[in-house]
Amino acid sequence: MPGPLPPPGPDRGRLLVRWLLEREAVAGSTWMPAPVALSALAALDVADPAAALRAALEQDDAALVDDGVLALPEVALAEEEAAEQVERLLVTEGRLRVVVDPAGDAHRLGLVDAAATLEQVDDGGELDLRGDPAALPAGPGQVLRDLVASGAVEVEQVELPLASALDRLRAGVRRGALPPPAELADDARSVVVVPVSSDEEAAHRTGQLVAVSVPRAFGSAPDVVTLRRRTARALDEQLGVPVRTVGELAGARSEALVLVLPPSAAGSATRELLVTALAVPRVHVSLVTGLGAELPRAVAARAARPRRTRLAALLREG
Repeated sequence: MPGPLPPPGPDRGRLLVRWLLEREAVAGSTWMPAPVALSALAALDVADPAAALRAALEQDDAALVDDGVLALPEVALAEEEAAEQVERLLVTEGRLRVVVDPAGDAHRLGLVDAAATLEQVDDGGELDLRGDPAALPAGPGQVLRDLVASGAVEVEQVELPLASALDRLRAGVRRGALPPPAELADDARSVVVVPVSSDEEAAHRTGQLVAVSVPRAFGSAPDVVTLRRRTARALDEQLGVPVRTVGELAGARSEALVLVLPPSAAGSATRELLVTALAVPRVHVSLVTGLGAELPRAVAARAARPRRTRLAALLREG
């Protein structure tokens, strides 16, 4: 999370520019339109937003990376370095390939790590980045998605397994269609859907799953994950067990997972969050949901929270 709002003082406007850009970076974006920043500064009672922006640029709290495009200097540099490393590899007749594979973790590469990984490849060398562009990226940025969108690199799709109900649930969510209940039934009970009508019922049923049902069926306590930090804190207080958000659990693996989507989470669900959560369990997920028809709509229509990034454009221009 970005730090607290800067206190009143002569430098408040300049510091607010950086605070706004830090807030964008936490949300995954690498840049912000200057008009949006000026409007935000005015809404924060900055008397002269244009002067605050000029001061931020002069003091290197912000960088103007293109006409009307603001960025944190360190983020702009990291994104440009990643683009330069991709271009170096391709210009020396090397090969960079994105392998779309939910079992990989290259989608968790941030800009700095991506540039460092590419830098280790010799001129003319080859590199496969194996991961899932549909899953939640590490931010700021979205390296794997931008590489695919740029059209500058090879893209290969691995064949996904469909043997279990959990496999079919993952595949359906990735393509934007929640499978019907009949497709989620199997002898192994790899997917169990638990409908609830209130947040209180969601907490109660989650407690039963964590303490009794899942350990009895699968031999160990499950991880518990939800979409919003507020929900995670509430569940943690009520159940007395560690509860994490999808972003906090991203990239982890466990035998079983309880994914909690109470009615209060309506509007928060996106395909990328669900794809990321469903990549965690190896053998079982219990889906505690109070979203009703909102859940299939979110899977179909809300692929991801939009991120403003430059990497794809830098590669197309390069």
